[in-house]
Amino acid sequence: MKCFYHPDREAVAVCSRCGKPLCKECAKEYKGKIYCKDCLEEIKKEEASEKESKDEIPKQAQSDNPKDNAGTIHKSSTPTEIILTAILISLGIIIALLVSLLFTSRITPAHTKSVVNNTISAPYNGEQILHLQINVDGADIEIIKGESNKLYEIEVENIHPTANYNSTSSTLEIKSNSINHVNNNRAIKVFISPSVPVVSFSIKNKAGDIEISGFNSSYTNVAVGAGEIYLNNITSDRLKAVIGTGNITIENCTIKGDSSIANGAGNISLNNIDAKGETNVKLGTGDFIINGAKCLKSLSVKQGIGDCEIDLSNENEPLKENWDINIKNTTGDITLKTDNLPVRAQVRALSVGGNFSKNGDTYNAGDLSSPNIVNISIVSIGDVKLIRR
Repeated sequence: MKCFYHPDREAVAVCSRCGKPLCKECAKEYKGKIYCKDCLEEIKKEEASEKESKDEIPKQAQSDNPKDNAGTIHKSSTPTEIILTAILISLGIIIALLVSLLFTSRITPAHTKSVVNNTISAPYNGEQILHLQINVDGADIEIIKGESNKLYEIEVENIHPTANYNSTSSTLEIKSNSINHVNNNRAIKVFISPSVPVVSFSIKNKAGDIEISGFNSSYTNVAVGAGEIYLNNITSDRLKAVIGTGNITIENCTIKGDSSIANGAGNISLNNIDAKGETNVKLGTGDFIINGAKCLKSLSVKQGIGDCEIDLSNENEPLKENWDINIKNTTGDITLKTDNLPVRAQVRALSVGGNFSKNGDTYNAGDLSSPNIVNISIVSIGDVKLIRR
């Protein structure tokens, strides 16, 4: 999201009055809230006008001369009228503030990672972060590359974590276990110096989303209860992602070893991944989509009631050994698309369609004399479609 006044800058906040996205320069804090420069000027003018009105009331009450400059006679206000007027003005201000707050809550996104109300950082002096451990409840977490002169920098919103760096074990530990104010846009953004190799990630979060981009690690372990997981441009020896009800999206990643991905009710999407080991997916009720994968040693998908779509039609790299795909689906439909791959599929399903040739109990595609045959086992009470492009 770009700044309203500076389209070339990223927005870090939104105006609490009009909802405009703002960069750091344009975000003005006033009385605990963020405003754009236009709204802040209007608020200050309104406050000045209200102050003048309040100052004018006692002046009129204390006037001994009931005549103005034109000689017109006015009736002086009684103390009761003055008090009543002040009460009405106060009620009007309260009502206006409540309406403004209600309108702001409607236009502000439910999850905003842009407003920064606290920053924790440490200069980079050649240290390493071999282990990044984060245990934060009820907040969105984003981990990305930062500035080269800082070992780490942490921007937080509505959350007060502790950050401890252990130089002996080269471990950065970020903790905050309070789950109060879960709905108040709690967020934490962690910037790591691009000069620092992060060997392992360990992230645990019970309610928010998790996003990691642009790192190399030997072990990536992500666990979340109700949020979503997004991994982009990650190179990892091993990968484990466990999620409760949200979605998992993994794209542009290289996984040298085995992967274990488990999901309760959301979807799992693997896009443009290079998975060289065994990939195991356990999915409850959501859909499973794999597109643009290569070098998979084996793929195991256990799915509950969602649909499953595997598109291998962009596979151009020759397989170096037999590739096994095992799909067990309870009620959803399964679609498998392949290109330039010799496939032998054993399918037990409600119905089987597509353009694979059937030979006895086997559905075949391509030159089965090749030593690198993809062996597929599918069990489903839904419909199965096998397509060779």
